[in-house]
Amino acid sequence: MQNNLGKRANDIYRRWARLFLRSVRRAMRRMKKSNLFSFYSSSYHPTNKKLRSRRTQKLRQTAETRDTLDSKKQAKGKKHYDEIQYGHAVPRKWKDIIRIDEMNNTSCWKEAVAKEVAALLHLQCFDIQSPDFKPNNEFQYVHMHWVYVVKPDLTYKARLVCDGSRVDPKGLNTRATVVKTISVRLLDLIADAWNKEVLTGDIGNAFIQSETKEKIYTRFGDEFGEYRKCVAIIVKALYVLTTSAERFRSKFADLLRSIGFKSSRYDRNAWMIKCPSGCLDVQYV
Repeated sequence: MQNNLGKRANDIYRRWARLFLRSVRRAMRRMKKSNLFSFYSSSYHPTNKKLRSRRTQKLRQTAETRDTLDSKKQAKGKKHYDEIQYGHAVPRKWKDIIRIDEMNNTSCWKEAVAKEVAALLHLQCFDIQSPDFKPNNEFQYVHMHWVYVVKPDLTYKARLVCDGSRVDPKGLNTRATVVKTISVRLLDLIADAWNKEVLTGDIGNAFIQSETKEKIYTRFGDEFGEYRKCVAIIVKALYVLTTSAERFRSKFADLLRSIGFKSSRYDRNAWMIKCPSGCLDVQYV
């Protein structure tokens, strides 16, 4: 936003223009902070300006990590504000799921969690042990948490992820490349010039299709039902682990090689194979 007002910068109209531009910029910054440019917002907290300072927010976040704060909140009866996505309340933990589903007289969030747990157990992501199981010193403990999202089509999605930043991947490869943007654009131009059809696809639960090399374990929460508080050794490459992207990329590359694909010399993540009709089939990774 430009505010070049000429040589006479102290004129009454120029002073008014500067004040107006300053107020517009301030309003734009506030709109960006509140995410008003997308269909995603948070609940309004009716607090005064002094309590919304950065220093107070940091102190509040530090205080919320203490175990004693939960009991104080319950004693004071402090009102809880839910995050809102597309007009639907989004939980933060299992207690919020129970409260929101009871309030709406539905079981949407419980079904989303059950669907994710069923997929993880079906793909054998864990080696489930008893609650009193103790792994040897080679294993590292990793905390897992849930990420809840309302999609644009108003479907509820629950994703179990690991706190991979707290795990030491020393000695393991964490590098995973992706296809270049210029490769996608060039191949789209070639397909349009040859009047070829472009097909796209998606792999559900992609990362957990591959095995992890990290020696880590965790403990289940209330979301796992009968396996609650059980110790589980993580076998598959769960999301947010530092080596998960590399493990999936290696497994998928081995699969493409086994069915005859060859990677391009310019872009190793653009794979090609000759069709029986003589045309060239290209696949991105």
